[in-house]
Amino acid sequence: FAGERKLAALGVEPPARNAAIIQADAVNGLDLPRHCEVLIPPAVCHEVGADALAMMIISGMLERKETSIVTDFGTNAEVALFHQGTVFSGSTAAGPALEGQQISCGRLAGPWVIADLEPEGHWHRLILLDAELLPVQGELIDLGRKGVIEAAATPPPIGITGTGTLAIVDQALQAGLIVLPLITTEDGRLHLGEKLFFNQEDLAEAGKAIGAVRAGHLTLCHEAGISPEDIRTCYMSGASGTYVDAIKAQRLGMIPPGVRAVYQVGNTSLAMARRLVTEPGSLDAMVELAASLRTRHCMFAVSKVFQKLFLLELSYWTEGMPMSHYRRFLKKFGLTDLPPIQKIPEIIHLVSRDIEDLGKMGLTTITDIRRR
Repeated sequence: FAGERKLAALGVEPPARNAAIIQADAVNGLDLPRHCEVLIPPAVCHEVGADALAMMIISGMLERKETSIVTDFGTNAEVALFHQGTVFSGSTAAGPALEGQQISCGRLAGPWVIADLEPEGHWHRLILLDAELLPVQGELIDLGRKGVIEAAATPPPIGITGTGTLAIVDQALQAGLIVLPLITTEDGRLHLGEKLFFNQEDLAEAGKAIGAVRAGHLTLCHEAGISPEDIRTCYMSGASGTYVDAIKAQRLGMIPPGVRAVYQVGNTSLAMARRLVTEPGSLDAMVELAASLRTRHCMFAVSKVFQKLFLLELSYWTEGMPMSHYRRFLKKFGLTDLPPIQKIPEIIHLVSRDIEDLGKMGLTTITDIRRR
């Protein structure tokens, strides 16, 4: 992030972020008829692009008269809070852990990566993504030690995706194998079978990402003058937002404590791109929404409220500050309280995978883009 004066001193001129319609032959490398139109949707600002507009439109949150929040669970983690007809937006820059990056055995979502973890007796069952990115049961493992309790018909896991990272943290907390800020196993690692593991550095990376999302939610609540308990509905978009166990995510603090319903809506960016092709007039709705958001956009990089909240999150996740102290500091800072979860929300899966319609060509996953 750099302010206007710094950009001017460096001779950097920010590009226009308005919508545009251009001819295909104006874009190098596009193998399309020259008169084919290319639609470029608008952005709100440099940190909130058209994907944020897509998640608001495709989720349908703006059509319902209720206080709701939508989050794109990824590295940028765009967030929008809708309250009394007004949208408050921001981008938490949560970091790559939500997409399986900067994690020792992390991977982007793809076939045979760990996407979830379910308790089964004293052990845990790995949930993997299959070749079509649908969840299937994998090996039965003991988080506390290396090895496999029970083999599965699936191939062994090749990595841990972002949702798997969240599931590991949640289940280890539930099992007492994490007592923040430490992993309490003998070797300081959580084991996911024979080869994969999750270590102390991974926990810190995950904690920072989780904390950034919660800090962003609370900052927008402050901007709107409401409590997290006032949020009735939560929408989760993106690959991580589709595959993550919403109950686990709420226990970790990534879903407000008072929501009654959680909608997992899939890859809203691709859905919006498809709508633009089939309904070009929807570009006008994106332009109108982008213009309205600029008046209520909160840049967390310069928000004193976000800075205080993220400091509390760092203290909670990386220093082991108790939640009671966290809430005490909220009161000291004059911020709204963060009460515990009162009731498990209803979970509504609107899609079975983040890309619901794979088209007639199906899905091809490129595992190493450097070779292609």
